Amino acid sequence: MADDIRENAMAGGTPARLRGLDANGNSISPTLEEVMNAMGIYTYSFTLAAKEEKDLGDLGYGMYLLASPNNAATAIFAFGSYSKGFVSDAGSNFYCDYTDGTKG
Repeated sequence: MADDIRENAMAGGTPARLRGLDANGNSISPTLEEVMNAMGIYTYSFTLAAKEEKDLGDLGYGMYLLASPNNAATAIFAFGSYSKGFVSDAGSNFYCDYTDGTKG
């Protein structure tokens, strides 16, 4: 068995799993994805061809960050219980219907 290491003497790094307690006080070792999902943080990653669309279904209320590494473009969408949402493109001043690029 490995030597015991004091928790404050552990090295840093990117964890594959975390340590914690569940609601009943039992020890658990969730993955980063499990922790993010419990917090309501979901990630999707896919590549689209030119003019291709991806239907993510009804994602509900929340804040969504879209990023394109190919052209260094990002957009943030925040939707709540009201029918209107807020869209920000970090100052490039181009707001549109991202389905077809109209309604600027």
